[in-house]
Amino acid sequence: EGEKQRGTASFFFKRMVPRDLPDVRTREEGRLQETVESALVEACFLSGEASALGQETGLRLPRLLSLESSHFPHSPLDSSFCTLMEDLSNPRACVNSGLRGEAVEQREYFFWKGADGGGRGDAAAVLDALARFHAFFWEGGGPFARTRPVREAVSEILKEPPSRHLIGEEGGVLPVWHVGSFWAMRDSEIGNSSAAVGGLRAFLDRWGDFVSKAPGGISKEQLEGLVTAKWGQMGQEILRLREKPCTAVHGDFKAANIFLPSGTGIFEEEADAKGEGLERPALIDFQWMGRGRPAFDLVYFMLSSVDPESLYRDEEMVRFYYERLSFHMGRL
Repeated sequence: EGEKQRGTASFFFKRMVPRDLPDVRTREEGRLQETVESALVEACFLSGEASALGQETGLRLPRLLSLESSHFPHSPLDSSFCTLMEDLSNPRACVNSGLRGEAVEQREYFFWKGADGGGRGDAAAVLDALARFHAFFWEGGGPFARTRPVREAVSEILKEPPSRHLIGEEGGVLPVWHVGSFWAMRDSEIGNSSAAVGGLRAFLDRWGDFVSKAPGGISKEQLEGLVTAKWGQMGQEILRLREKPCTAVHGDFKAANIFLPSGTGIFEEEADAKGEGLERPALIDFQWMGRGRPAFDLVYFMLSSVDPESLYRDEEMVRFYYERLSFHMGRL
């Protein structure tokens, strides 16, 4: 009845039961465990920290209506996660009820410049949203302090009976990935050049001709040799970055997980600072949230979701993100 009064028109139901999903239940044990833990990470975030994040930053996040989650670490196939959220196509469907409430839409690419070539385009609104997200979780604050690597958090839970744990408590421990990112490498892979080369060969089998014919491109053999020779050095750099996380990252920050209000075109800092800026982007899919460096999300977004022509202005975008991060850290 309460949802009817709010004007709720449609809902989004997300159900993940490994035993019912052929693609999931046939995965090798390690990958199956990761899949289940990713659902646990998202469920804990939506039922806990998401509300504070939306209220304090103005970001639009799915409004959770119901959550039923059962996690069995020693029997992942028997775990289940069911979330009912208000559909983001509904203007009121976000945890931040103070927003004006415009309908949102997905986009294939975001542009750094406005449609008329002047002002900043919709990519700026997304970068500002990312800066708000990172500033909220910055180390030294309560939200970051509440994060725990998901397996460490589960181990703590299992110290006390019962072993079946129903999640959904706000203000408690927030399980996240030790290294946030869908693409985070396992420790065993970082120092293993053969694993890297294997992945590279699979990439080259599909895209090798494109890489070699692109301006400044190199042959498959040259690229494979370069990765093999430099992998040890690259692995050490990856480990160095992993040792000192300074915030929580979204982990899968790409166009498919970002919605903008219909008609959004440019972003103006002055108007935004006065609360007159554009509607905040709406974010979804928090399964790969974890500790990390802001660059993890920033670079992934730019390479996967920004119009190719805009990439020539990569330094401008990085500088803009840094300025917005500095601004929001001072404000939050």
